[in-house]
Amino acid sequence: MEPRAQPAPVILTGVDAIDEQHQHFVSLVGWVNDLSPAELETAAGRALLAELVNYAAFHFAFEQNMMREAGYPDAAVHVAEHEAIAAQLHAHVGKPSWKAGDHTRFMTFLWRWFVDHAEHRDREFAEFARGRTARSRRT
Repeated sequence: MEPRAQPAPVILTGVDAIDEQHQHFVSLVGWVNDLSPAELETAAGRALLAELVNYAAFHFAFEQNMMREAGYPDAAVHVAEHEAIAAQLHAHVGKPSWKAGDHTRFMTFLWRWFVDHAEHRDREFAEFARGRTARSRRT
């Protein structure tokens, strides 16, 4: 599949590894968006939803490792948000069937938390990480 969408500039953090992962996540969300609720209940649809959840978990772990290595002072807040998002993702994806409106609610949830989280939490961390990198280069 070709990526369906790329993140808007507002989502970019300036940390290449995070931005590349965000771009992949946006592609996954786009593919989920392209499926009907009935298609999400097929084996292929369930596999795509599982990939979305697994990729989010991978990305969260990646960011959390970066935060730990950088000594990010707001890591606990960021991690708590990751945990809340992961729980909501599992709740949505774990439904045995998709009823009318579930797909729309799920897509609204995905885009809202992703844009809000990337624009605020991820950018705050990226700013901190870039500052630490710049300081370490000067010393």
